[in-house]
Amino acid sequence: MEISRLPNENEEQFIFRIGQLKDQGLISESWDEIADIINTEFKKDWTQYKKGKTYAKIYSEVRNFYNAGVFDSENTDVQKLQELKESIRKE
Repeated sequence: MEISRLPNENEEQFIFRIGQLKDQGLISESWDEIADIINTEFKKDWTQYKKGKTYAKIYSEVRNFYNAGVFDSENTDVQKLQELKESIRKE
């Protein structure tokens, strides 16, 4: 599988998507190889480049928050508001 940026995908979305593919065993590239792609796609010059272990750590931290359900709270809040709106509409 070729690792490439999707249209309109920002750096954070790319890191998370690639990290998930790596966790699922769908890609075998090392984080150093992934870092080369990220640096080329998203960084303006070499002074902004990061190493593979930095990107791996970023992904690991975000994955921990994601798995803890931190990002689901927004969806839950939206769902509660929609239910409240529907309830008011019925009354």
